[in-house]
Amino acid sequence: MKIRTLEHLNQRLTDDLIWRKKEISDLKILIEIKSFSSSKHNAVLRSGVTLLYAHWEGYIGGAATSYLEFVARQELSYDELAINFVAIAMKTKLKDATDTNKATIFTDVANFMLTQTNQKSLIDYEKVISTASNLSSSILREIVCLLGLDYSFMKLKRSSLTNNC
Repeated sequence: MKIRTLEHLNQRLTDDLIWRKKEISDLKILIEIKSFSSSKHNAVLRSGVTLLYAHWEGYIGGAATSYLEFVARQELSYDELAINFVAIAMKTKLKDATDTNKATIFTDVANFMLTQTNQKSLIDYEKVISTASNLSSSILREIVCLLGLDYSFMKLKRSSLTNNC
């Protein structure tokens, strides 16, 4: 399903969360049964940590990509977008301009940014979000910034967790 409305976005996020919670719940039930030998029980318990992390990383990546898809499908012009979405949309153009010494290319980019921001934006949402297979607090901060969201709540949590270790 293409994410065109808030209802579509909500449904995608809800469906993703439901299957993740079910899988974690199923593993929790296995852990609580304790009908395994001690070594097998410990292995199932340790696998729970891995599964929790995998679902955390997967949900963040999937939810962020879904949100970007929702924004992209609104078909707003560049001047209607928040600066973070303009940056995402302009990433390829800026990369092309920095990878060359051709004045025609970086002049075209500068001209676009100064005179053509009323055009419909094109946001390539599919390959923007990367957890780098290691959703550290710094990568999470970058994802949150990329989405134009406020990181201060998570920053406070991160500081308190860091201070306790």
